[in-house]
Amino acid sequence: MRLQKVLTQPINVYFVTFLVTGVFILLFLIWSLYSQSQNIQQTVIEKSFSQAQEEFTNNFNASINHLTLELKTLSEWDEVHQQLQDPSYYFFWHNERLKESVLFKKNYEQIELYNADKKRLIPIQTDASQTLVELPPEIQTLEPKVIILSATEAHLILFQTVLDREDQQIIGYIGASIDLLSFLIQNNDFTYVNKSTIQFSKLGEVSLKTALSYIHYEPVANQQQIIYGA
Repeated sequence: MRLQKVLTQPINVYFVTFLVTGVFILLFLIWSLYSQSQNIQQTVIEKSFSQAQEEFTNNFNASINHLTLELKTLSEWDEVHQQLQDPSYYFFWHNERLKESVLFKKNYEQIELYNADKKRLIPIQTDASQTLVELPPEIQTLEPKVIILSATEAHLILFQTVLDREDQQIIGYIGASIDLLSFLIQNNDFTYVNKSTIQFSKLGEVSLKTALSYIHYEPVANQQQIIYGA
């Protein structure tokens, strides 16, 4: 009996040791698998973040370039040069000819001509129900800016020089107010950005150079709101 007791004790000790070791190994495997799954999930989120950021930045810059090119094309229109030389019929031209032209794009909220002194050619009263942002009576700076009125409403203000065809001297300017959010959504294809989440985070006037940092959006693959460019 004494010999059996002596032999039985080590077996019990070995069994408990084996059991405890097995539990620790199992817990380690569970933790390892969980850690790997978390790393994979984080990698997917970071990739979605990166893809969305790159896509939105490219689309934003392409949109600004496109709008700038459109205004340059407008500045070369014969009728714009005629109005700067003789604005006698500017009111009619502004409200009829200009707005019926294919050069007047649907996202334009307001277009105004300015003389070489950067003063509006003829002050025109705009319909307050159509635009909440009035182009200035005199151009203070040609730097583009964005006026943000709410999370879903922002107005891009651009100015374009009009050059004489012969001596390339400045004979005037074109000022434009553009519905920025509508233009971005309607004129770009988004694969990685959930375009329904695009909104502005800051109210007031900001330079175009910094505007991108005040735009929030979410990647399509991630429902958690992320701020890009901030």
